[in-house]
Amino acid sequence: MASDDQHTYAFDAAWQDERARLAILEHYLDPHSQEVLEAAGLSEGWNCLDAGAGGGSLTDWLCTRVGPSGSVVALDRDTRFLEALHHPNLQRIAGDLRDHPLPVATFDLVHARYLLEHIPERKQALRNLTQAVKPGGLLMITDAGGAKFEPLQPDPAFENVVRAFNATVGRTWDLEWAPHIADTVEALGFEILRAEAFRKHEIGSRDGFTEIAWYAYTALRDVFVATGFVTAEEVDAVRRHLHDPSRSYLGFETWTVVARRRD
Repeated sequence: MASDDQHTYAFDAAWQDERARLAILEHYLDPHSQEVLEAAGLSEGWNCLDAGAGGGSLTDWLCTRVGPSGSVVALDRDTRFLEALHHPNLQRIAGDLRDHPLPVATFDLVHARYLLEHIPERKQALRNLTQAVKPGGLLMITDAGGAKFEPLQPDPAFENVVRAFNATVGRTWDLEWAPHIADTVEALGFEILRAEAFRKHEIGSRDGFTEIAWYAYTALRDVFVATGFVTAEEVDAVRRHLHDPSRSYLGFETWTVVARRRD
């Protein structure tokens, strides 16, 4: 998802490696999302909204999981990666969650993952999401926030990358709000069924969160260098370190909340 001025979302869908970046995110998050949804009772015949559907892997899984008697609406500002999906129970919508009208009290499940953290107008976007859940239906939100991604060995270049991040995309990419998802949703008339966080220890590799970070720093390299806080050589050194198995990291804390709308 991106704003009209392209500044509330850090990543450009037109970037040549954007689908690959989304694929590694999906590989990292899909097993968790699917396990949580199965445990919450996702069933055939459900009508679902996948907000900020991105690359579409979870949309694809939902379409199969709810079957022909169910339906999935996939909403994203840029639906180019959703065009590869051809389920008869899928509807793609190109729209901005902040102002695109959603049907009220309609969906058995409303899902948003790594989305709301990027939207400064979060209250408005969350109001749109919660109003779309039918009474007794489920809302599932997953966002990164709380403890930050960090190396476990000293890395001055990484510290400069963080300074550049904070001066640019970090101004609108809110990595503090996720621990407050449950309280926020509860105040909007929902019963919290599950609220938990995970944070993984990672070694440098071309998998897991280190690869997610590698793609992010590759996409944002020029943006970071333009701040003057970090050099191109430092960004490239950090990118090499992310693939170095002698180095280790702690990934972003990631929160998931599942809540039921009260009747």
